[in-house]
Amino acid sequence: MQTFPDLSQEDWVNGGNTYALIKETPSFSDDLTKVWGAHTIKVGAFYEMVDNNQGNRFVTNGILSFDGGPAPNAVTNVQVGSPSNPTANLVLGNATGYQENNANPTGDLAYKTISEYVDDSWRVNKRLNVEVGFRFDHMGRWYDRGTAGLPVFSASKVATDFYAET
Repeated sequence: MQTFPDLSQEDWVNGGNTYALIKETPSFSDDLTKVWGAHTIKVGAFYEMVDNNQGNRFVTNGILSFDGGPAPNAVTNVQVGSPSNPTANLVLGNATGYQENNANPTGDLAYKTISEYVDDSWRVNKRLNVEVGFRFDHMGRWYDRGTAGLPVFSASKVATDFYAET
């Protein structure tokens, strides 16, 4: 139950002076049209590289909670604080939880998009035009440009954890 504002602050900066966030999308495109008699040929290409270099929301500064969770105090085996009043827990100093990460790696993920097309507009006579074209689009997979690794979902690992809990 969340009835009190969250006072935690994630560490969003690298080295204390720059934000851990760089998003870039350089792209290039070009088109060419050529008329040959009754044919109008068009060709074109597009290239884009999307880069998402972004810090994570790991809590390296620590987070203190006052939500009165169900876990009893490890020393006295008695419920700490009020299970339904986080404000009273804060005022009385009954901290009910603490969480901290030892690292905050920056993920640098990117993907590329490549597109090409060819089109022929052929004027057969005054009343008939024929349009023939081909387009190819490829949106690449995300890949890791840094050293933090690529976040993936592994169903086999989740299933073993799930069945171990039951």
